[in-house]
Amino acid sequence: MAGAMITDTHAFMGHAIKITRRDIAGGGRDDDDGDDSDDAYVDPFFFDEGAFCYTVAASTGFCRVWEGASALTSLLESDDFPLRDKLAGKRVLELGAGVGLCGIAAAVAGAHVCVSDLRPVVDGVLATNVALNAADENDPNDAADGDGDGDGDGDGDAADRAWDGATRVIGGRGGTACARALDWTRPVDEQCARRGVDDGGGVDNSCASSFEFDPRDAEIIIAAECLWLRELLAPFADTACEIMRASDARRRARRGVSNPGEEGPASGGERCRCVLSFRDRSSTAAFAAAGEGRGDENECGNENSGGGGAFVPVRDVVDAFTSRGCVCALLHERASEEDDGFRVHVFSISFSPAADDDA
Repeated sequence: MAGAMITDTHAFMGHAIKITRRDIAGGGRDDDDGDDSDDAYVDPFFFDEGAFCYTVAASTGFCRVWEGASALTSLLESDDFPLRDKLAGKRVLELGAGVGLCGIAAAVAGAHVCVSDLRPVVDGVLATNVALNAADENDPNDAADGDGDGDGDGDGDAADRAWDGATRVIGGRGGTACARALDWTRPVDEQCARRGVDDGGGVDNSCASSFEFDPRDAEIIIAAECLWLRELLAPFADTACEIMRASDARRRARRGVSNPGEEGPASGGERCRCVLSFRDRSSTAAFAAAGEGRGDENECGNENSGGGGAFVPVRDVVDAFTSRGCVCALLHERASEEDDGFRVHVFSISFSPAADDDA
């Protein structure tokens, strides 16, 4: 893979998160004023035949913190963000983590996080970044509260929620992190079955120890800038929904709740959700401002309701999840600070009880 390895520091909740990335663009700092186009951050060696499986979804994962990831990380630091306090002690899965800033920030905030991506990304940067932010056992600022739920009482309520093999991270809130390989463009149950994890359907579980984790154990999914091309929307929505549905079913089984409609605060029935940060690159106004001249037609010359050709518009993202039985709540929206005409949206997505009734 091309590019020197460099390490940036990101301030978060009074701590310095270290993020190593590949300097593909050759500009040094991640906020350098050089070529900031998407193409400048595509690893040219990622597409070499025989190196590893090509996927456009991960071709830029080594190389920078994307704006959607920065936006979500900033929200996780805000006292006004409604989900921040709910992260503490929860088992969180980041899909398409890239360099892993969002997931590691969630761990610093007290969550038990698995940052996941393709194996080359995990080996190239993700595992390194988890190790760089491991807690120093001799530093009093990193002292954990003892149970990992961030409340300081040491009662052990969340001690069993850490992912297998996770490392305690900086921050002193008991958060942990690990890096694992997962391809969200392929069905999760297929990947679990091939690695010996029993999905309840009679899969041979004799090799379960060879599988590092089961993503369907997540309580919260986070994802930032996984979606930009239309071709990525369906597999991402399928994978997120597969994980949420399995997580909800497992939680109901543990609590003895047979009817999804019986879930609620009294039964501890908070649903698995996906917190998705998405930068809409599809708007005609954005391409006009950039001088791209893409108009309202896609590459095949067909009318595109969102504009921007191959780029997926936010309305299609919402439609993809609602058509699968989910409810999408907009948590945050702002204009892009990097590209005129683009907007960053952060959604909380979860299944409705009606979707479970129909399952």
